[in-house]
Amino acid sequence: MSKNTQLEDQESVSHEELSLTCNFGFDFKRRYNLVQVSEDVVGYVIDNLLTFLNVATKEKIYLRSLALGDIGMFAVHPHKTHIAIGENGTSPSISIYKYPTLELERTIRGGAEAVYSTGKFSHDGSLLASVSGLPDYWFTLWDWKTGAIVLRAKAYGQEVFDISFLSEKSEQIITHGTGHIQFWKMVKTFTGLKLQGTLGKFNGEPLSDITGALELPFHNMVLTSTEFGALFVWSDGRIKIKVMRGTPSADADCHNCAIGSLAYVDGESMILTVGEDGWIKKWSVEHISKALTSKSSGVIHLNPISESLIADANIRALCVLGDQLLLQDIGEGSILSMQHGITLRVLSAHNGPVTGVVSSLNTSHLYTCGEDGGVHCYNYLSRSLEFRRQFIAGATALVNVPLILDKTGKHLVVGFADGVIRVLMRDDSTWRLVLATKPLTCRITSFVWTSTGKRLAVVGEDGTVFIFDSSSFELSKSFEIIGFVRFEALPADITWTTDCEFTARINAEMRRVKFTVDNSISEKVSYEIINALIEVVPEVVPDVDYKDKSLEYQSLSGRVRVARRGSTLTVSSCSDGFNAVRDVRIAHTLSSMIVTHDDCYLILTFKSGSFEMYALGDENTWNRDVKAEAACSDSLQLHEVADITTADHLSIEQSLKLALEIKAREKYAKTIGEIATFADKCRNKFDALVAENSLLAKSAQISSTDLVVDDMKTQQIREHAIELLAQNQDELQASVRHAESLTRRLQAKYFDKFEKLAQIIHTEDRKFQCASFCLKPAETDVAVDTPTESLTVPSAIFDIEARASVSDGGQVAVKNERTTIVSVEDESHITSEARRRAERLERNAKMQQLKTHEPSKTTQTGAEALEHKLIGCGFPLRCDPDSRVPPEEKLTTVGKIYELREIEEQLRNFQSTFNEYFEAMSSEGDRTYDMFSALCYAKVNAISKCKAAQLSRLVVLQELAIVPEYDAKNLEMRNMQNQYQEDIDAARIVVRQAEIAMNDQEAKLERQEKVKAEIQDEFERLMTPGVPRKALIRVLQKRIVNEIKSSKIGEDCDSSSDSDSDFDDEASYYSSSDEEDGGVCPKGCDQLVYKNVCELRERRFDALDVYAEIQRGLELCKKAYDLALKKLRSIEESARVAEENSSAFEKAKQQSLNGIHTGFVLPVSSIDLGDKQALNCDELLIFSKKKMLELESQITKWETEVTKLKRQHHELKREHASLVAQRSEQTTNIQRLQQKYVETQIRKFGKPVVLEELDKVSYSEGADELKEKLRLQEIQNDKDIEEINREIIAKERALINITAEHTSALDELLSVTSAQLPETFAKRFIHV
Repeated sequence: MSKNTQLEDQESVSHEELSLTCNFGFDFKRRYNLVQVSEDVVGYVIDNLLTFLNVATKEKIYLRSLALGDIGMFAVHPHKTHIAIGENGTSPSISIYKYPTLELERTIRGGAEAVYSTGKFSHDGSLLASVSGLPDYWFTLWDWKTGAIVLRAKAYGQEVFDISFLSEKSEQIITHGTGHIQFWKMVKTFTGLKLQGTLGKFNGEPLSDITGALELPFHNMVLTSTEFGALFVWSDGRIKIKVMRGTPSADADCHNCAIGSLAYVDGESMILTVGEDGWIKKWSVEHISKALTSKSSGVIHLNPISESLIADANIRALCVLGDQLLLQDIGEGSILSMQHGITLRVLSAHNGPVTGVVSSLNTSHLYTCGEDGGVHCYNYLSRSLEFRRQFIAGATALVNVPLILDKTGKHLVVGFADGVIRVLMRDDSTWRLVLATKPLTCRITSFVWTSTGKRLAVVGEDGTVFIFDSSSFELSKSFEIIGFVRFEALPADITWTTDCEFTARINAEMRRVKFTVDNSISEKVSYEIINALIEVVPEVVPDVDYKDKSLEYQSLSGRVRVARRGSTLTVSSCSDGFNAVRDVRIAHTLSSMIVTHDDCYLILTFKSGSFEMYALGDENTWNRDVKAEAACSDSLQLHEVADITTADHLSIEQSLKLALEIKAREKYAKTIGEIATFADKCRNKFDALVAENSLLAKSAQISSTDLVVDDMKTQQIREHAIELLAQNQDELQASVRHAESLTRRLQAKYFDKFEKLAQIIHTEDRKFQCASFCLKPAETDVAVDTPTESLTVPSAIFDIEARASVSDGGQVAVKNERTTIVSVEDESHITSEARRRAERLERNAKMQQLKTHEPSKTTQTGAEALEHKLIGCGFPLRCDPDSRVPPEEKLTTVGKIYELREIEEQLRNFQSTFNEYFEAMSSEGDRTYDMFSALCYAKVNAISKCKAAQLSRLVVLQELAIVPEYDAKNLEMRNMQNQYQEDIDAARIVVRQAEIAMNDQEAKLERQEKVKAEIQDEFERLMTPGVPRKALIRVLQKRIVNEIKSSKIGEDCDSSSDSDSDFDDEASYYSSSDEEDGGVCPKGCDQLVYKNVCELRERRFDALDVYAEIQRGLELCKKAYDLALKKLRSIEESARVAEENSSAFEKAKQQSLNGIHTGFVLPVSSIDLGDKQALNCDELLIFSKKKMLELESQITKWETEVTKLKRQHHELKREHASLVAQRSEQTTNIQRLQQKYVETQIRKFGKPVVLEELDKVSYSEGADELKEKLRLQEIQNDKDIEEINREIIAKERALINITAEHTSALDELLSVTSAQLPETFAKRFIHV
């Protein structure tokens, strides 16, 4: 590339504008981007270009927007005579073109501020509807023939996907899009037609994007599709029916994911739906009608008439062309055609931006790559896509392999977003993978070759430049690794100066990098080039252009230069002494531009994915190297290498690190093995020497001391032993410290939590004992997340047990918490008085039955009652219906926590009260059995109360697990009510201010009335006898009448008729056209009186002006008052509805809390079994301790089995996923082979041929005769059927005529009176 200079020969320059030759792009992400324009022609939009594609001939016609703005809407007239294009931009316009001439007929403006999102013509073609996007969202109806706005309204404030006219009269319209559907009607009001829009109500269904809509031919209903695969039937602005697939017991959505579009097929008897799951399903309209007739609301279940799957497809939209379907597949970036069960690809393009484009160096091919991971090969002479290949990651850059290394010119290097580079070879029908490697771990931005082709620099997004040696590529088809250089930022431009030196621009600095290739190191620890010399270049290196490639470009031959100036590209070309300058108008989203190697075409790519080609001249204008292209026609027979198919594949540097690590581990393991082997040999040899020494004579034996090798070795062994001993001692001390730390933590966790531990007292004979409660500190916070297991009171907490040595027949008899008597078979130590006292206490206890099954109804008296700070009435608690939550804490988490703290405080009071009584009892030295019995009764009573409180706490904890789900709704409703209250207060203030202003105006009006009356009275006083009254009235009225007329003309009749005064009536018979002039004193009138009348005339004129102004102000005040009052009523109604919703929500929340079922564990002794009939034993499960242990063991075993089954389930799921992927791959291969099989048959035979049927074909004369007879018989049968049908029609017509005569006779009979009846009958009989 070199700088673009001015052309020197200005005399021989010719100017013209380049026209578009071909566009290879398609906007697959655009909804409904396939619109039928005529019988075989569809239109689609990409960027600012509208393309008309003839599906049969593949011919394309292009139409660009007028202002080069992106096309937001595209609509076709129902008669196919006009098309409408809405641009995007500042104050965009809608252009109306004639079709097929594409002549601009009209341009209309004013429908949008920036963006048009969709538009459509009405059924009769008289109206054009358009919807704008952000920021205004106007829904406009146009009379497109005149360009006038018919109606306009604000649409929903989200993106609108499409518009549909429902009725043939265009009076009902729907718009749908993101999270909404809106129903519009043209209603007649006293001011004229207006658009009235109503948002559709989802009736409890989840809010969804409405992706498509169809008007059903019955019941005024609309069928819509959604983003989660369901179909809804709408009526009266709300969802009436949800259409599900399957049966009521096994139903599912109609599609597994979003439904892209739906349309009528087969003469509107079927509805076709396509989804992003690749399924195409056909539904019967008749089945839908029958299902809707049988059910007015809810869910109906239908099964599709037929369905087909396109593997790996993601269908966004469809277009119906007769019996042919065009599908917009955004999964593979294709337009598919389905006809008679055969699927063909009509068009393919990148599904997203084109990130790179290069021209072949010696053939008529173009290579492109995109963010969708596709690498495409185009032939720019045939204007067609020859083949493509898809990869797992997005392709980001590509470059040709220089002809120095590849004389065929068929190899291409492509970089990807995951850091992988692939070398592809262009074969006759596909890309063949020659090399796949991963030098980087980030996005590859560009490739740079040296002029000799021996070095290739791969530039990464993280500033890493990886360098390959490519000198041996022609033979080995591989690159040798040299290494990489890291920079702190992404290099803006890299230029090779030599094979070991390059320059790179980092931010604003130009740096020169020099390196040497060192092959002397046999084993490398990293590929980073450490010896690279990086220095800052003070000045720009000559002969290097650092201008942006997007602004200037020069072809390989140097004969074509392209420069960008704003929205215009200037193409300068020179050939045989002739210079030409041509211009191309482009959009501002240009991403790259190139010129083909033969300088015949200019290629432009845009960020939107548009890919355009402009012809610079005839293909034979330039001297193309035909021999080179012919020499390249022979394809190389190369085997395809294995591809990198995983995103976590290691890079070259990571692979080196991993290999070095594995090698180091293997070397370490080998060294350890060698040392161990040598030690074993030494040990075995030493043992052999010791054995031989023991066999010698005692005098000849060597002492054990002498067997030691030397003192130094002995010292080493001793030091090693001491070191091991010290190490073991340190480990032991560390264990001790760890144990002490663990003990302190256990003490802090368990022991320190108790304020007072339990104490035990015994009877004098130590046969019975009683323990106090363990108390927790009062300041301990309530743990909301306490597990329910900790809420049950174990039997050890009320340790009233007998420790006496009982004989075999003796047993402890009292373990019931309800009773208070401690009795054994041997009652000799209990006095009769103590026994009577215990029996009396037992009778009292029975009168206060502790209802353990209903702890929420426990009786609370005195200081033991749970205090609640109630503020007015509230909601009852589940655990205690007599207690109520304050209104400002309506069953919230805070209220429940407060209640839980109150229960904890109550529990502590019960325990501390008993402990005080226990301490008073323990302080007494002499304790009788009566005192001990009373203590035992108090303990049992306290335990029962604690149990009731703990059960209440259990219920509250379970409620706490549910209540947080409602807190967000509580807060939302509270904020809503507060907002409504603020709005009501503000509205009342506005109403009050408007009322005050209205009263002020009325007071001013009354004062002005008085002024007018005063003027009238003064005028009457001047009218003395003999004064010409009528002439003076004309003087008084002359100027006023003219002024009133002029003011009416100037102010467009703003003055009210109320401005006439009472004394205008006398002058009503006189007009301003009388001969007498008001400026001259009338005859017979005194000059002084005339002067006073003139003054009154001026005063009256001023008074009337003030009066009119005050009256206008009063009208404005009244309007403001009415508006404010209406707004206040509306806000009050909304507040009332919000209050009702809040009450309903609180009721529903209370019902959900009342449905809690609580389970808890109790010892058998804690259950009152006295009244077995009143006790509901069906809700009790009784286990012995042995059975409980067995059950726990079984549960543990089951949990182990469940874990094992889950692991097996996950393995099976992975295996299933793998099998599904394999099946999908096999299905794709089968479909590809089937398609290839059909294409081969079509090429050879002209149509698909069934070989099995060919084998069955044989000549049979008898069969031909029978077929001919059968044909003649069918013809005769058809004639007979037609004759019968004609007779049936004639009979039906006769029946209709007779029925009409009878009907008229009955009508005549009913119309006659009783007097006329005989005469009428007589006439009828005579007629008969």
